[in-house]
Amino acid sequence: MTLIDGIGIGVVHLGNGLGASVPLGDLAVDLEERGFESLFLGEHTHIPDDRSSPFPPGGEIADSHLRFVDPFVGLMLAAARTERLRVGTAVCVPVHHDPIVLAKTIASLDALSGGRFVFGVGLGWNAAETANHRASFPERRDELRERIEAMQRLWTDDSASYDGRYVRFTPSLSLPRPAQQPHPPILLGCAPGPKAFAEVVGWADGWSPLKTSRRDLPARLAELDEAWDRAGRGPDRPRLQVPLRQPDAAAVAAVRALGVERVTFSMEPMDRDDARRHLDAIVSALRDVDG
Repeated sequence: MTLIDGIGIGVVHLGNGLGASVPLGDLAVDLEERGFESLFLGEHTHIPDDRSSPFPPGGEIADSHLRFVDPFVGLMLAAARTERLRVGTAVCVPVHHDPIVLAKTIASLDALSGGRFVFGVGLGWNAAETANHRASFPERRDELRERIEAMQRLWTDDSASYDGRYVRFTPSLSLPRPAQQPHPPILLGCAPGPKAFAEVVGWADGWSPLKTSRRDLPARLAELDEAWDRAGRGPDRPRLQVPLRQPDAAAVAAVRALGVERVTFSMEPMDRDDARRHLDAIVSALRDVDG
């Protein structure tokens, strides 16, 4: 169920669901009641005192980013309180996780939610956070690829093994399987470019654009389609999830025409009454999207 036929409308919640912020379970219920398609949570395993890595939006790191709950715990709560709402990460940083444990967590969440999980992943921007996980910040692109490939094997192979530079494990069985086959959709959140698109077509199912204006989006999607075809990925097109700054009917209609599967809007921490008003304002703003 979506607000608008042909495109999903999702919310990326930047709150932690604790204290004065709307509880995540209640937010999930309010989203589903209003016809929203999905709820996404971001991730920081921790925030080092070393703040030398620039915060991508600029300025000091936002207070909300200091208080993220574990996204998989939060999303399981949201899934348990709803029946149709898709739940996902925007984004998880797999190089901050053991791939065997992360594969089990995702398979369990997808199985228990009835196949409602969307795996949004990214490279991570905080060098100190990455270093504390004993991963190489300069080499995180290659390490991400290995971890995703290793998890894909754990989700699909009866006897999965991996022998890479960053990930190694002996033949193993990992159950349960995800409900979605062969696995939940994997969307890489990144800025456009040849290297980024090589990763998308190499191991992901789609792209969530960063640092891409709506004006530039058609050209960037054409580049991704060309890379997809060169890689021989087949007739299915890459799945697309586009973050928009403001709920605007014309903007949603424009990206839907480009074949975008889902748009998302960010939501800052707020209490439940304010959250409901915020969601109602999005619904009202998008009411004329088909006009």
